[in-house]
Amino acid sequence: MILTPWSAIRDFKYEVYRARRSIFSDKTNQFLQSVREGLANRIMIKPKGTPLFRSQAGYKEDHNEDYAKYCGHDVQRMKPISGLAIEGRSNPKGIPVLYLSSDEITSMSELRPQVAQIISCGQFVTNRELKLVNCCTEDNKYTETQLIFSQPASKEEWNDQLWFQINKLFSQPVLNEPHNALYVPTQILSELFNHEGFDGLYFKSHLGTGINYVIFEPANVDMTNCVLKYTQKVEYSFEEFDQRTHL
Repeated sequence: MILTPWSAIRDFKYEVYRARRSIFSDKTNQFLQSVREGLANRIMIKPKGTPLFRSQAGYKEDHNEDYAKYCGHDVQRMKPISGLAIEGRSNPKGIPVLYLSSDEITSMSELRPQVAQIISCGQFVTNRELKLVNCCTEDNKYTETQLIFSQPASKEEWNDQLWFQINKLFSQPVLNEPHNALYVPTQILSELFNHEGFDGLYFKSHLGTGINYVIFEPANVDMTNCVLKYTQKVEYSFEEFDQRTHL
């Protein structure tokens, strides 16, 4: 077994950031196998008809002879286009997945909007039963010091610490820029989940109070309506930077 879940995650991220993307080392394959073995305990079934939300910046204008009517984007804008999807937390460029949230506020918060920005907020509903990977764990269950220096006492605790950090890996906001590869670890994990027969995954949001969902096949959900929202206020909070915690 790999020494600790913290070191396993650290080494996995370093390898896929800086060294390998397709053919992995034995250490990374061992890590991914440990994730695969834990999936049986992370299954969550979402029934057909589950409501979910997705927000996109901007709005649609419908013009007639007298005035312009502003309304939410249509479904073609609210869902990714196959072959043209931009890179995201769970997908590389060109492979579309659908990012959703459990409520309107969380879905809009994930956009990191500016004050006075207008947002199209769409409500979606699952059109079949979905098998998802539950990446959620108890908040603040482990400190960074515990994760780094404490050896798990059992296989159960090892797995618990592993999924605590997987949730953190998915939840932690990152600034995806052309010169970095911060989405690569979660893209690899998402592809593993997809390969193992799951329809998607979910994890806690750090930008809202709800849950974020990734649905691998966008056709598995339908949009029922889309309304416009206006950003009234944005609040920020700051703390000292700790490389072990934030990278």
